[in-house]
Amino acid sequence: MSEPSVEIAGGGLAGLACAIAFAERGWRTRVWEQSPTLRELGAGLYVWENGLRTLEALGVYDELMPTSHPVHRFDVRDEWARTVESFTYTHEPGDRLTTMLRPLLHGALAQRATDLGAEIVTGTKAVTASPAGELAFTDGRTVKADLIVGADGLHSQIRDSVGLGRQKRILRDGATRMLIPRTEAERTDPESQRCIEYWSRTRRVLYTPCHHDWIYFAVCARNDDAKARQVPIDHDAWISSFPRLESWFERVTADTEARWDSFSMVRLKSWHKGRVAIGGDAAHSQPPNLGQGACLAMSNMLSLAVFADRHRDDLERGLAEWEAHERPLVEHTQRWSAFWGLLSTTCPPGFERVRSPFVAWMGSRKWVYTNLGKTSAHIPTGTEDLGGSP
Repeated sequence: MSEPSVEIAGGGLAGLACAIAFAERGWRTRVWEQSPTLRELGAGLYVWENGLRTLEALGVYDELMPTSHPVHRFDVRDEWARTVESFTYTHEPGDRLTTMLRPLLHGALAQRATDLGAEIVTGTKAVTASPAGELAFTDGRTVKADLIVGADGLHSQIRDSVGLGRQKRILRDGATRMLIPRTEAERTDPESQRCIEYWSRTRRVLYTPCHHDWIYFAVCARNDDAKARQVPIDHDAWISSFPRLESWFERVTADTEARWDSFSMVRLKSWHKGRVAIGGDAAHSQPPNLGQGACLAMSNMLSLAVFADRHRDDLERGLAEWEAHERPLVEHTQRWSAFWGLLSTTCPPGFERVRSPFVAWMGSRKWVYTNLGKTSAHIPTGTEDLGGSP
């Protein structure tokens, strides 16, 4: 049998994970990225157990761990700095949460893909695909392959060109993501090793150690909160909501790289059509309240390669099995992530006083805890031989 081929539109985390997974299985692999260079926003990233298993299977885990931060505790704190929910992690197999820098993960995936023989082409934008397996570009060129993968983000033209979109919804909240320098005290103080999410009415602040030198710092609010979504951030507006965090806000300067992004939700009629498959945010964008967007994007691309390679002679069957296997968990994650976001975006006057006990009560319910952790406890397709159990 001749070597099968895959053309991938999009050089983000999903596209590069896809390239690695197919190249590992002997497929001729090429990634098309519209930007002149491969680049990822300077921010942090939560990688849960399912994501860490995926990174192991993709061959980049050992490279990333020395610069990453193992999380042993994640707290949610209210307007009065009371801890209303707390999650702990032992870092035994099956119970791991690690934070890392997105650019380091992105760079490691790109290097691994290249080392495996995948070709990465930058400065070229793919705009349409056909179910017959053809990918077309803005300059008029076309390429053909056994499989086309659209991993070109929320506003995917590949997805839309084959008519797979069902819903693309901008949600009512968003976030500005930044990195701020980590102080020497924060490198050693036990309190500063934990991740903390602070709530104040409809605003949130996320403090995430993610590297020896950096704190991932995100401020979240509703889209109609004009002062909260300003970039550079409005220090006075945020300090008025979180006066205890003033020293952190002071580390955000005019030179701090920052960008406001509204959260979104994408659902498709199907994840595939003919010889075209859609992955990452193009297929299942979701609010980041469970921190699973990147983990699912990478693990689903690994799974796609497993099912496509298993059914080289009947690719459409492989794509159908892939979607049937992965989509229920993705939609479960989207539902619970959106639900968690409602607790912060819906806060009429006085609600904050009942919200804290309500969140604490919810956290004590086994069914809530199980559903919130279902995705991170999942063993992704393609990682079964790594052993361990959730």
